[in-house]
Amino acid sequence: MSWPELRHEGDADYYRARVERVVAGWTGRASAPGGPGKARPVVECAIPVREYRGVGGRHVAEVALAQGWELRPTDVRTEVRLWWSAASYVD
Repeated sequence: MSWPELRHEGDADYYRARVERVVAGWTGRASAPGGPGKARPVVECAIPVREYRGVGGRHVAEVALAQGWELRPTDVRTEVRLWWSAASYVD
């Protein structure tokens, strides 16, 4: 546990903002435009329990679903796995 986590123990708003920031970061990576010479965008990620321990895995799921992610089979005691649903669509 890091010092900021210990300092914000029990502060649900801190963990809500943290989850939103982490999911938004993954969304930015997944929705980045591809191109020649660029790596393919990520289509799957795992949010570790340390990011959402103050608000639970359900909050991660709600935030992720609102940003276009789908849930993958996972054990919320360790992580929440997400898959970028837009990756299956072909233009």
